[in-house]
Amino acid sequence: MTTKMRADVCRMFEADVSVEEIADALGLPKMTVVAVLIRAQRLDPTSDWAGPEVRTAVAEAYRNYVPMQQIRDRYGMGLQDVYRVLNEEGVPRRPVGRKAMEKQLAILRFEAEVVDEYMAGTPIADIWDMTGCGYDRQRMICHKYGVPLRQPRRRSKPCGEFHHPADEIARLTGLLASVNE
Repeated sequence: MTTKMRADVCRMFEADVSVEEIADALGLPKMTVVAVLIRAQRLDPTSDWAGPEVRTAVAEAYRNYVPMQQIRDRYGMGLQDVYRVLNEEGVPRRPVGRKAMEKQLAILRFEAEVVDEYMAGTPIADIWDMTGCGYDRQRMICHKYGVPLRQPRRRSKPCGEFHHPADEIARLTGLLASVNE
């Protein structure tokens, strides 16, 4: 985006033209117009401009390991604004760096092994012997992935929708491979 385009966006906004109309007139994405106006201090980053589509886009970009600087630039948000949106959307923090990604991958593989053994009907004591993972940890892993417990405790929280750790393993392995290239 050129300096002239940035000036046009600000001039049109000051003339009470809506963000959508500016985006249509200049052929720019709405998010780019919002980012320019925030940088030019025409919009408050904590205002209601970050609607559901922006929040979803920020969360999805973060989940897809888009670098934080690119997220900040694309949506015109400060670091704290991005983290605020992520917290409000319930997005967990991602591992930082290659070693952290490898560690996360090892944890996911371990959890996949526990889930597979549990779903195959292996007794908890045998899973404990094979993996060193105790009853409470096994129960927590099963709950995390929505696996129904064979003998749930009386006050157990309902499990979420079942998803296997292999999905996250595949995604993280692909990202790690792209980092190594």
